[in-house]
Amino acid sequence: MAGIITEAALFLVALYLAHGLVNWLVRKRKTLTVFRSAAIPGPQPNFWTGNSREYIRGYHAALDRWAKQYGPQYGYFLGDMPYLVLSDVDEVQELLVKRGKTVPNRQKAVVSVEPFRSSLIDARGN
Repeated sequence: MAGIITEAALFLVALYLAHGLVNWLVRKRKTLTVFRSAAIPGPQPNFWTGNSREYIRGYHAALDRWAKQYGPQYGYFLGDMPYLVLSDVDEVQELLVKRGKTVPNRQKAVVSVEPFRSSLIDARGN
């Protein structure tokens, strides 16, 4: 009797872990297709690293190359974190000022001095 209970418990644990893995894979795939679903161009992300490899080799060169290839608006991934690049001033104003509540947090700025710290670019929360 104890053997059957042990086997059932092991089966349930394996089933739980498999379910968790499948859910994680589905969420990861959905995340990595967010730009494609919104018709936003950008480099094809690697499932495990996104576009990190190319970005880490030289992010200025990567961003310049992607801007030339995909235009003023494109998306890329660092791991599974999506980043949207907008180079058109009107689009930036539309997103940050007019529709700012839809994107309440942005990447923390590298420069932590005024006037950047109190600008829209470094704004956090509502």
